[in-house]
Amino acid sequence: MKNLAQVKVGDEVVISYTEALAWQVKPAGKGAPGVSTDEGVTSAKPGEKPAGTAGRSVMLTATITAIDLTKGTVTLTGPEGNSRTIKARDPANLKKVQVGDLVDITYSEALAIAVRPVSKK
Repeated sequence: MKNLAQVKVGDEVVISYTEALAWQVKPAGKGAPGVSTDEGVTSAKPGEKPAGTAGRSVMLTATITAIDLTKGTVTLTGPEGNSRTIKARDPANLKKVQVGDLVDITYSEALAIAVRPVSKK
């Protein structure tokens, strides 16, 4: 942390953590399996109360390699050949996809920390 001299007794440290998962199906041929990451960090400017953020997103494109309508599952195979079978939340959606389709999955997480003065009443 920068600017610790700006912290006073009684200040509050506020911490926020968020994570999210998003996915999108696209037809075969509209992309390729792969993985990438994106990261970022910020911090307080000189003279401000200590604060900072850090965030990271992992984007993965996997291929649908099997669909089991009876069990309500789909098998996804990642760019390195690892497979995982997942139970669909709504099995009716499995009728909308086919083997060979691609699934873009993005997992994001962010952390924010800030020091705020306690308001005087």
